[in-house]
Amino acid sequence: MLPTTPDASETLFVEAARASYRRMQEWETKHPKSTLSEIEQQVRAERRVLMGQLIPLLIGDRARDDPKSRPPCPHCGKRMGFQGDRSVPIETIEATIQLTRAYYYCRPCREGLFPLDQELHLDGQSSEGVRQGVVESAALHPSFEQGAKQFVRLTSVPMSATTMAALLHKYGGRLVAQETAAAEKSSAPPERETSEPGPKAPKPPEKVAFSQDGTTIRTYAGWKEVKISSISGQAELTLRDEQGYPEWMARGRSGTPLGAGQ
Repeated sequence: MLPTTPDASETLFVEAARASYRRMQEWETKHPKSTLSEIEQQVRAERRVLMGQLIPLLIGDRARDDPKSRPPCPHCGKRMGFQGDRSVPIETIEATIQLTRAYYYCRPCREGLFPLDQELHLDGQSSEGVRQGVVESAALHPSFEQGAKQFVRLTSVPMSATTMAALLHKYGGRLVAQETAAAEKSSAPPERETSEPGPKAPKPPEKVAFSQDGTTIRTYAGWKEVKISSISGQAELTLRDEQGYPEWMARGRSGTPLGAGQ
């Protein structure tokens, strides 16, 4: 049974981690001349044991029944009845875990449901990461035997050629379709906005100012010259009258600027 509080979960994991460390120390004592590769293999195996205890602890309360939020039947919509907890071994990239979660059943519709399986994207007895890795390994090797061996070597997840072929047959097409849809969506042109167009972009400046300055700084390699350049736009701020003359110019009664024609 899983602990009911975060502190209890932490205590269990710390105890499991200490036991794992002691087992690794005992193994090293018995193999004082072990190579790095041998140590690595032993650590990976020990890590899977430890992660197999950690993952269910992290899921925690999500696996328990909550009388206030029992799921509705997908057919009739009525609340489903709690039928107790069910355990199943699940193969993940990190560990083989024993997942215990609430099970619900609708008697009129004869429909059973594990809500947690849907939340965790479980389908069968393998995680989404395992299924993705199986498809990728199978695609990179000419045979299921070679693909399974490579998959086990890289992940330490138990996998036979028969199991790889079955998983690929069941999930391969689905995963390829998902990746294809994602690729098409990312490469598709942006949809046109149906809302009102926003403000127009400002016109480019009529004048552009360019300035440059420099100095010398001392570096580890000696004195070096540093130059800084800046480019900026200059807006036309001069106010003009209807005839195009700047307003700062004095005008006569006829509207002609003083000094014009002289």
